[in-house]
This record gives sequence, structure tokens and C-alpha cells, in this order.
Amino acid sequence: MRAWLAKKVLAHNMARLRAGDYRSTLRLDAADVRFRFPGAIPPTRRLVLRNGQRVLLHFVHPDDEQGLKVLLDHLSPENRRLRFFTAACDLAGAARDAAHADGQRHIGLIATDGEDEVLGHAMARQSGAADAEVAVEVADAVHGLGLGTQLLIELVRLASQHGIRRVVAEVLPENREMLAVFRDGFGASERLVDGCVSVSFDSGAWRSAAVRFPIDGGAGQEGPHAR
Repeated sequence: MRAWLAKKVLAHNMARLRAGDYRSTLRLDAADVRFRFPGAIPPTRRLVLRNGQRVLLHFVHPDDEQGLKVLLDHLSPENRRLRFFTAACDLAGAARDAAHADGQRHIGLIATDGEDEVLGHAMARQSGAADAEVAVEVADAVHGLGLGTQLLIELVRLASQHGIRRVVAEVLPENREMLAVFRDGFGASERLVDGCVSVSFDSGAWRSAAVRFPIDGGAGQEGPHAR
């Protein structure tokens, strides 16, 4: 796995250097796998899902576009609808946008199986001076195993370190699992707006969510569909 990551890091850095960008290279730490982006504190999480499967979290980068497209292509029509509010959406465009997060106003995380398969993705996009909107999706095969919730916790933690104070999301009313995670884990407030549930909570709530939903995949809920 480290060899695979090292090759990915090297390819990313060489592309950046050829483009004259000397500031945003990634570094493979000698003690652990640590992705370094300017202005961001990277996650170094290795998660164990409730079925015992191990996954690796890291920042998204352009090389992940194809993997993200495969993830979205294989969502069931219902899961796609809950994520994008429609089953008919531009998946290629969504994957392209997700893969080109700048690490500043747009933060993206992915979870992989340690090889090439993308199992989940979470993003936070700054929508105001201290506000950010979040979205999460996970592969159907790992739905219900805690991955979406852990992605969300790590994402909100990073957003709070970027100066984000309030996190918002729009969720379909029938997406009870995601609403339960926001409500029970993050203490989110809810209001119905144009047929959608608008949720908001303080970014510091990631701490209580981490306690409510342990990282080892113990008791907790999984909700992969927030717009």
C-alpha cells in the first residue's frame, strides 16, 4: 500500500513542479502517510469499518477524478437521488468538480481501499465568511458501515481549522439516516425550506460527534446522503 501511495505522491508532485507550482506538493512522511496541502492540516486516519474492512482517508486531488466517477456511476438510482436530489445528473461533471478541490475554499476527502477503489467522498465548500456547505457519498457496498459518518466528522474538523464556524447542508426529508446523524451527532438545527430540510450546526460539534460515533466503527449510524 505504501508503494502505491508513494507512486501517487511522486506523480502528483512532478506534475505540480512541471507546472511551476512549488507550494502545494505532497509529502510522504517517514513515520506515516501524511498528505500535505498549503493551509490545511491533513487527516492521517486509517478507519476500520463495522465489518472489519480497513480504509484510508486522504485529501482528494485531480488524479482521483476517474475513481470518483466510478463511485458515482455505481450508486443505486435511489442513493444517487438522495445525494443529488435527482437520479439524472451530470456525474462526470460532479466527479470533475470533486477532484479539483483547492484545499482552501473547497476541501475534499476520499476514502479508499488502499488501492485504486474510491469507497467514499466528502466535501465542504465555503458559502460565506465563516460558513460551509457539506456533502457526503459512499459506495453502496459499504453503506451502513459508518464510513459516511466518519468522513463527515473529519471533514467538519478540517473545516473548523480553516476558520469555518457554521456548517450547513440540505437533506431530503425522507433521508432519515442522514438527518439522524446531523441531529444526534452534531446537534444540528433543522428547518423545512422549499421541500428540503436545511440543517446547520456549529463546526465545533465534530468533537461530540466523534464521541457519539466512535472511529472504530462501533455503535453509531451511517448516513451517506447529504447534498
